[in-house]
Amino acid sequence: MDTSIITEPILLTPRLDAKPWGGTNLSRFGVDLHGESAVGEAVLTSTDVTVKSGRHAGKTLGELIALNPLKLLGRHGVGLGGPNRDFPLLAKLIDATAPLSIQVHPTNEIAPDGEMGKTEAWYVLAANPGSTIMAGLKPGIEKADVEAAMRSGESIEQLVSHFEVEPGDVLFLPAGTIHALGAGIVIYEIQQPSFVTYRLQDWGRNRELHIDSGLTALKPDLRPVPQKPLIRTTDSHPVPAVQCQHFALEVLQIGAAQAIILAPDVGPQVFTTIAGKAELSASQSDVAMPIGSTAVLFANAGPARVSSLTGARVLRAWTNG
Repeated sequence: MDTSIITEPILLTPRLDAKPWGGTNLSRFGVDLHGESAVGEAVLTSTDVTVKSGRHAGKTLGELIALNPLKLLGRHGVGLGGPNRDFPLLAKLIDATAPLSIQVHPTNEIAPDGEMGKTEAWYVLAANPGSTIMAGLKPGIEKADVEAAMRSGESIEQLVSHFEVEPGDVLFLPAGTIHALGAGIVIYEIQQPSFVTYRLQDWGRNRELHIDSGLTALKPDLRPVPQKPLIRTTDSHPVPAVQCQHFALEVLQIGAAQAIILAPDVGPQVFTTIAGKAELSASQSDVAMPIGSTAVLFANAGPARVSSLTGARVLRAWTNG
């Protein structure tokens, strides 16, 4: 068997990252926290996460990609993976029991050498009543206002738009958007494979701020608003909740004893169950996907079948090549 040809679903074990704003809420969405009490992120598809089961169990996603990057990621996917040929879709679950920093990410063009820019999108899984996210500058506010406040040591919170959110909301955050995730919110995040973050305000946590690089990256005209996405329930064409040059995301709702059939894709795909229990099948192989599970299909795998005996909601991300 040619081990560089991988067409079956690959079930992954997330990497858990402690954060000063983390908690235990990811356990509500199927993540085993191993007794930890301040988990901020479950990183689902980073290059260093491991395969949970099957013939590649114990290997990292990066080790699989190294077998044949072009075959497994597709030409477009290899390009989106950057100079290190990372897996091009970085997916996370994030638990914000306290607010994250007000931050901004660079585009590819101004990212540090050897790094990618960071465009991302959020799907809200849970939100306490009244919880808000921040995204984009308020009308009439410009970059000069942000710079003046930061250099004088003033808060910039009042310069950024606040939006109350509820489960099912989607927010697209192109690189250059000023933003922050508020307290009491759990999200699924899909993004470019980058960890470059410029903190502009950090609520007194005494971590480094990045005034100069953050202001350079900030695009004041980006003012996104949370949206209610369409939901795909049939074998129709994809119904993207978000679509950009780096990735696309859609919400699959599978009814009891139903299935959605997906055509093969030229790039990799990521599937994460956020409610119920699903099953992902491809190449005469299948994996059970209870809530909290994430599986990958590499390029040209399929057709794929997402099914459920009792009903499930699954987020599907792909490279949109």
